[in-house]
Amino acid sequence: MRKKIIRYILPVLVIALAVTVALVMIKSRKAPKRITPESLGPMVETMLVRLGDRPVTVTGTGTVVARRQVEIIPQVNGVVTKMAPRLVQGAFFDQGDFLVKIEETDYIQALEQARADLAKAELDLALVEGQAAIARREWRMLRDEKEEEPVPLVVYEPQLASAKATVASARAKVRLAEVNLERTRITAPFNCFVRTKEVDLGQYLRSGTMILEVVGTDRVEVVVPFAQDDLAWLHVPRRQNGQGSEALVTMQVGDEELRWQGFVSRVMGEVDNRTRMVNVVIVIDDPYGLQRRNGPGQELAVGSFVHVQVAGRHVKQAARIPRSALKMDDQVWLVTSDNTLALRPVEVKRKEKDMVLITGGLAEGERLMLTSVNGAAEGMVVRLRQGDDTP
Repeated sequence: MRKKIIRYILPVLVIALAVTVALVMIKSRKAPKRITPESLGPMVETMLVRLGDRPVTVTGTGTVVARRQVEIIPQVNGVVTKMAPRLVQGAFFDQGDFLVKIEETDYIQALEQARADLAKAELDLALVEGQAAIARREWRMLRDEKEEEPVPLVVYEPQLASAKATVASARAKVRLAEVNLERTRITAPFNCFVRTKEVDLGQYLRSGTMILEVVGTDRVEVVVPFAQDDLAWLHVPRRQNGQGSEALVTMQVGDEELRWQGFVSRVMGEVDNRTRMVNVVIVIDDPYGLQRRNGPGQELAVGSFVHVQVAGRHVKQAARIPRSALKMDDQVWLVTSDNTLALRPVEVKRKEKDMVLITGGLAEGERLMLTSVNGAAEGMVVRLRQGDDTP
């Protein structure tokens, strides 16, 4: 009986004791101290301000046009008897390369006839010169003492002048016949490619009719409209064949950006009435890569639409910052040494597409905030992104 009582009462006592201890511990514990978390502020990206001489970059777009293009027109008539095997639209030729041959039989005969006429005229001149010499000797023998000079007709002076004129005319006809014979062979006037072809074997050509249009390959031009204010930053040569500011011409082809170096050649002499822009001509040498030692490069073909960056004059002691960092009323946010924001007004010298040149209001080594922070205010605490430059 006693064992049964102990077996039932003992667990109850243990549970009661545990509950009592737990209640005592709960009532005797102290409340935890309230800890206010430190405000670290938003994370921002910054850059260090660097002052120096900064080149102004003027950007624009334009279309590639031919610097030299001519229509080849035969100066003699005749049937085409021979053509360059590769004379097709788009083919490239060097200066002096053979293009078209016109039948020359008639012109060879004309040259032979002209040479024969010249020989006869020279013979007639020699006869008249002999007759004139004999007439002058006879006049001297028979002349009257009162006559100082003979009558021109007596000493064959008119006949001599006529014979000399006939010889000169015959020589001119020989030169013309030689030139016409040379004109039966048409060659490339300069390094070029064929844009238009209107000739074929067996075709009868008439002088004055266009048969080919060729475009020069040594140089091309890009006509770029710029605002008049931009011209003040560019070096434009005033002398013919001068080179002005350097230019970088780029064109996107798929995933690749192609580049060519050029220079400012000249400015068109008028302002567009509608856009109030001025056309600047950029020149690019060897646009088809034909003169490169390692073979042809990427072509900058006539008609291509390209982007142009022209290196202008330098601005002294200026900072170049992203345009997105410039806020309203020409102000910027700086991050101080204690990682707080400070709003600073600056002097803007020039605004470009993506960058701004600042000439006042910033000091060397100051930290400029690039991140746009909503609700930014003076004294606001910020965190610097890991890896940013520090002063």
